[in-house]
Amino acid sequence: MKLQALRKEAGLTPELPRSKAVRRIDQKRWSQDEYDIAIRLRNEGQSYVHIAETLGRSYLSVVNKFKAHNSPATHLWSKAEIEHVKKLRSLGMSSRDIHKAMSHRGGGRISDILRSISGGARAPAHRPWSDEESATLCDLRKQGKTWKEVALRLPGRSVLACVAKDVRERSLHDGSRLQ
Repeated sequence: MKLQALRKEAGLTPELPRSKAVRRIDQKRWSQDEYDIAIRLRNEGQSYVHIAETLGRSYLSVVNKFKAHNSPATHLWSKAEIEHVKKLRSLGMSSRDIHKAMSHRGGGRISDILRSISGGARAPAHRPWSDEESATLCDLRKQGKTWKEVALRLPGRSVLACVAKDVRERSLHDGSRLQ
């Protein structure tokens, strides 16, 4: 006998409807009264299982409701909140400090709002190469120095940054490839 049939016979596997549409048990929205009861029961120390049985809902429905309600992204940002973020930013606060001041909102979302305020511009992930650095890179490679030696002579530049810059420089000039 197959394992699945044995599990079903022993009552370990519940019978599920064949159609996925029928499996969706908790399609109805939560009323405020239901949520208030759930909050009261949870504050009394009741488990999610007990709350689900009391309300006639599934365990996952209860867990998801509590997760969604406690999420910092459940409500849209009001214009007043966005103005408050702008004001805090104009006072010189970083996004981390603004998040501490507005702990009911997610830090990543605050960074997104600050980026949209600044016109979508992000701080550059790297600093541009100066002409002296580019010349030093070319000179060191012509001398036959290894990439590690080149990176050590260019403070703040990694081996990979030097290789990438060299490839870009050579592809701009003669189309040659890295060897």
